[in-house]
Amino acid sequence: MSPLENSQYIIVRPSQVHYYAKIPLFHNPTGKEFILYKDHGARLSPQRMISSRYPQLYLHNRDRMVALQEAQQIYTVRFLKGLRKKDHVYIKTILSELVTDLFCEARVGVLQGMFGIAKESIELLLLDYAGEIVKLAKTVNELDYGSAIHSVNVMAISLSFCQSMTLDKNTTRDIGLCGLLHDIGKTKVSTDILYANRRLSPDEFKLIRQHPENSKKILAEGGLPKNVQQGALEHHEKLNGHGYPGKTNELSFFGRMIGFIDCYEALTCDDRPYRRKLDPYAALHIIKDETEQGCFDKDIFKEFVHNIKKQHA
Repeated sequence: MSPLENSQYIIVRPSQVHYYAKIPLFHNPTGKEFILYKDHGARLSPQRMISSRYPQLYLHNRDRMVALQEAQQIYTVRFLKGLRKKDHVYIKTILSELVTDLFCEARVGVLQGMFGIAKESIELLLLDYAGEIVKLAKTVNELDYGSAIHSVNVMAISLSFCQSMTLDKNTTRDIGLCGLLHDIGKTKVSTDILYANRRLSPDEFKLIRQHPENSKKILAEGGLPKNVQQGALEHHEKLNGHGYPGKTNELSFFGRMIGFIDCYEALTCDDRPYRRKLDPYAALHIIKDETEQGCFDKDIFKEFVHNIKKQHA
């Protein structure tokens, strides 16, 4: 086949290879031209996928939407399987894969359509599975902690909290989306800085503190609702004006909700070098002090404490 511009091809992540039967996949053995590796309608053999005995594969940009439709169908089937089996660890695993794929695509700037998969996934969780959302939020899983699991946990806690507050489904879905995607702006920060096992320089801290603004920009480019964008922008702001990036005290409901839950999740689900993760009541004691200092919304704090008590009754 004749050489084509690299921009016409999109890298296929290994976690997505098994999605694609309807589209051809290509490889680039010489670095000069793309050659057909798997034709339309064919799949890689299970043995080859398990052993990863295939080269880096690419799909053509013209097949992008068909590829997204295939991925969405498979995510839906897997979600429904997990929900019917009430397997919350399995559901969190799928969600973490989805977030990982979203973050990787955001890093290389090819997000079109992936937000639709996230939206449909949350709508599935809201469809007659209110009880499962609460259990999902409480599930302790064995997955490694990282940006993906943090995002999934913030989403799960957000959905559970919205259910307890009897918010309407559209608001609940959008808050869940915001929880899932609030940190996507970190894809604009070098991984050397994000995962550095050392003290960061002032300039490096400044870069990390730009991630809420980057999140808003990415979500806007992806066409997500304005309230989701605003919540992502404000999730590190504080009502006393001591947060970032804007040091504003005029926060939206989404910003107040996601900021509060983001803090609670970090305290209860993440071991840090200077402390172990906390149980819910120890975390809420810390957040209570910060709420009294004007960091968080007092009404959200009271409602959240009431919800935690119900869950642990």
